Amino acid sequence: MGCGCGSSRVTTPLSSTSRLITNNVSLKVENCEYTIDQFRAWLIKLVCCKDKGLYIELGINAQTMNKYLGIVMSAINYPSNPCYFENQLAPIGNFVIRIINTEKC
Repeated sequence: MGCGCGSSRVTTPLSSTSRLITNNVSLKVENCEYTIDQFRAWLIKLVCCKDKGLYIELGINAQTMNKYLGIVMSAINYPSNPCYFENQLAPIGNFVIRIINTEKC
């Protein structure tokens, strides 16, 4: 009997946490400011930056450049929730602005 109560106490918070996480994800989708078209435009700028080697001039290394490309491609391939990668997208957006400001892409 004691084990049964202990098990239900463990299960209940996990169940509640799952619902809480699900609710947070759906809230983020509603407040999402990113679009797939925006990611496609970013991808064009990022590919240009990589091909021309501008990323070195802009102060990032090849690993970071490839990471940015991967995140944007993943976001494009996840159209049902464009903000799934929201935390990683903010620095990429700032980097794309820097690329645009060079007027080389």
